[in-house]
Amino acid sequence: MVYEFNILIEDGTTKDDPAEEEAQLVPGIITMVEVDFPPGCHKLVHVVVKEGGYQMFPRNPEGTMSADDHVIAFNPHQELTRGHHILKVFGWSPLTSYDHKITLRFNVQPEEIATPWQMAKDLVIILKHMLGL
Repeated sequence: MVYEFNILIEDGTTKDDPAEEEAQLVPGIITMVEVDFPPGCHKLVHVVVKEGGYQMFPRNPEGTMSADDHVIAFNPHQELTRGHHILKVFGWSPLTSYDHKITLRFNVQPEEIATPWQMAKDLVIILKHMLGL
């Protein structure tokens, strides 16, 4: 299932008081993320995605996603469990002179679709157990 969220980051928004948007997803595996920066951001608009206090995207805590007229896209294979499936998107742009709307898209798949090899792996474990290996 694809989910789309927009975060409006007003001009002059600081990292200490960022814009915030909640992204409620279903439990499953995030198999695709897109962060769409429209023209005019000039890499001055910064976005991070967190689950609780943990920065999920980008993975490094000091990193941010930033671009201009570009979609940052990646395939993380990130598991979301019930109770941990509501993500927070934070954005700031302290050096801009007008507002920016950043669009985020998440594709969430059930585990059996996102990890089809897991069934084969489980079958091998069962067979080894049955054969006493």
